[in-house]
Amino acid sequence: MGSSFRSSMNSRLIILVSFLPLLVLSLQCYNYMRSSNMNPAAVQTTSVTCPPNDFYCVKSYQMNQDVNGFQSWVETRNCANQQVCQRNGCFGSQFDQVCCCNGNYCNSASEKVGVIAMLAPLAVYAANHFV
Repeated sequence: MGSSFRSSMNSRLIILVSFLPLLVLSLQCYNYMRSSNMNPAAVQTTSVTCPPNDFYCVKSYQMNQDVNGFQSWVETRNCANQQVCQRNGCFGSQFDQVCCCNGNYCNSASEKVGVIAMLAPLAVYAANHFV
């Protein structure tokens, strides 16, 4: 194997190594959409590697009410660019809110929801066995 082969392998290795920081430093966010019209069991939370220009994870919540008073809502998690998010924090009202953060998987459920979700099975168990 001549120097031409080694040179070709070296240049491929240099290209591969130069892209490693992008892969390692790319933001990771939760990704899903759920709504009041969906079966909760159908919601699948996944994670996504954000594109290079998306520096934020975002979670959004929007509630609507039609003329008959029926309320519906949509909740999403995803990556966001600087057109959607310019800084960390939540913006809007409780009925139409966008929360931006710039850390891996920072767009998870709120801490209160997570604690309640963990404690709910214990409460059901206690109610069934001690009451």
